[in-house]
Formats: sequence, structure tokens, C-alpha cells
Amino acid sequence: MRPAALAGVFALLAAPAYAGASIGIGPPLPEVESPVDERLFPPGPERAFILENCQGCHTLNLVARSGGDFEGWSSRLVRMIRAGAPITRAQIPSLAAYLAKAFPERPRPQPAKP
Repeated sequence: MRPAALAGVFALLAAPAYAGASIGIGPPLPEVESPVDERLFPPGPERAFILENCQGCHTLNLVARSGGDFEGWSSRLVRMIRAGAPITRAQIPSLAAYLAKAFPERPRPQPAKP
């Protein structure tokens, strides 16, 4: 093998596995969430339940970033039960009331003006 061809083979072997890495672009990094401040969850029996049970499928940050009224939280809780969450239907009213008070519906952003 000629030296120029051999150098080309070595250059390919030494190239980064991700093609964009050679220009400083890497693969997307997984989203890293900071620990949730548990003080965002007001005292109450529902708080303990949420802190103990609601991290099996999602983070507490997701709960804290969400917002909704009683009906919205109730609907979400029903969907979670269908997905296997350890919530009984009897717990929905108290959990939905707690979450609606702690994390109320947020105003929707105004559409951008053209």
C-alpha cells in the first residue's frame, strides 16, 4: 500500500464516530433536570403521596412545571391510572384539588404578532 493511501486509512480510523464531531457539533445530550425543590409542594397528606409515588414514570419537575384546574388535574390523573399509576379513583378528588391549588392553570402565551 502506498504511503498516501495508508495515511488516508489512518485518518478514517482516527475520525470521530459522529460525523458532526469534527466541526464541534456533537450528538444531542440527554436533558438533565436539576433536582426539584420539594418546598414547591405545600404541606398536606397529598404531598407525601406525590413525593413518594409520582416519580415512577416522570420527575417531580414535570409536576411542578405543569398547571391546571381541578378538572384538568382530574383528567390527567385518570390517564395516569390507565397507564398504571398507583392511584385509586377514590384519591382523584383530593389529589386534583391539591395539585390545582399548588400548581394552578397558567395563562397561555399570547400569539406572536405578525
